[in-house]
Parts: sequence; structure tokens; C-alpha cells
Amino acid sequence: KISFVVAGDSHANAIKPVFDIIGRDKNKKGIMAVFSGCPHLIGVQSVRSDLKKRNCKKLNEKIFNFIKENKIKKIFLVSRWTYYTDGDYNNREFQHITKNKLLFSNKKNSRSTFSFGLENTIKKYNEIGVEIFFIHQPPMQLYHPDFAYFNSYDFSKKILDINKLRHLSVSYSEHINFQKFIRAETDKLLKKNYLFKEIDFDKFFCDKKKCMIGEEYISYYSDDDHLSISGTKKIKKAIENYFN
Repeated sequence: KISFVVAGDSHANAIKPVFDIIGRDKNKKGIMAVFSGCPHLIGVQSVRSDLKKRNCKKLNEKIFNFIKENKIKKIFLVSRWTYYTDGDYNNREFQHITKNKLLFSNKKNSRSTFSFGLENTIKKYNEIGVEIFFIHQPPMQLYHPDFAYFNSYDFSKKILDINKLRHLSVSYSEHINFQKFIRAETDKLLKKNYLFKEIDFDKFFCDKKKCMIGEEYISYYSDDDHLSISGTKKIKKAIENYFN
């Protein structure tokens, strides 16, 4: 019996190990429905050149129908949400999304599409008795771990300077400001009477000043935004509470 689905883009794939562990611990079976660049937002299309082969809108419809047919009652939405609303810290790496048939979009339209898509997804699933768990993305870093660790290493002493690593990690204020739009949208939905909860990882990576990229011997990230396997182990407690 399948009791949960994890749906989303490559960020969902990155945290798959923690769902494997929790599933075994709790004796629960789940399904991963994941494709890079495809947030699980019903009625939303990613504007991409390979649309004929990889149609995110159709994929999301198939996932919904699968959940409905199998009477699954929990879905975890996992994505790099700012990829579709803000890009990166330098306003690059932007995957536009749209709900229109013309496949034209820009930042303003992508943001309005996200707002529509998330609430539409919640409504659709709630109508069939499915509870939504929205997983906020981990703090996006400014640098790739390779760069941060190389530039934090003292080659003369052959030790890592943790203060340099901290300096190269993203500030808490920058992280919060970057995700301001997404947080405002989920705050609105939490005030409504939906079967909808959010899961936040900030306390596992951040203090009031910095969100660490890792520790002396372990990077929490595999690149500037995806968690490593070590990083996923830090968030286990945040997720397993919703399996009781």
C-alpha cells in the first residue's frame, strides 16, 4: 500500500535518501514522481525547449490521477521554488512558468503563475482528501562547495579555516530576503482552511547571521542549491514528524 508521494523537480530527487530512511523506519511505502525543472503545480507549464518530449503539465496531471486512483492521502511538494519566481541571487538561472497556451512568460507572469498553481494544486488535492506538505527549499548558497572549501583551506597548516567557510556561506538575511515572495505566498495559504502544511529547514542550517554551507569535513550541499546526502540527514527530523 502506497501511503505518500514526493513530487517535484531535482530538489525532490536530492532529498530522496531521507524519504528512503524514514519509509524504512516507519514501514511506509512511497512513490517519487520527479523531473528536473518541473515543479508539481497543477495547471502550470514550464517554458522549455524540449516540451514535446518533457511536458511538465501532462506529467503533473498523470501524478494527480495516479494519487486519486490509488487513494493516497499525503503528498510532499519539493522544488527549488525560487527558480520559477526569482532565478538566482544575480537574477539569472530563471525557469519561467506559465498557465497560458502561448508559452510566453516573464518574471511577473511566472510569479502570478506560481501563486495560481500552488493554490490550484492545494484545492484539487483537498477535494479528493489529500493533505499537502509544502517543503521550503534549503538556503541557496552563493558559491559552489568546491569553491568555498578550496578557498577556506589553509595549505600551509593543512587545515580548514572554519571562519573562512562561514564567511563564504550565505547570510541569513540574504537567504530570507531572496525567499520573501515564496514565504509570503505560503503564509497567505496557511491562513485559509486548507489541508496544507509547510516544512522549513532553516533551523538546521542557519543561525541569526549565517546559513552554513557545511562543517569542517562535510559539505551539506552538492552544488549551490541541492543538498548532499550528508545535508539530507540533517533534515530527517523535520520530515519524519509528519509520518506519525
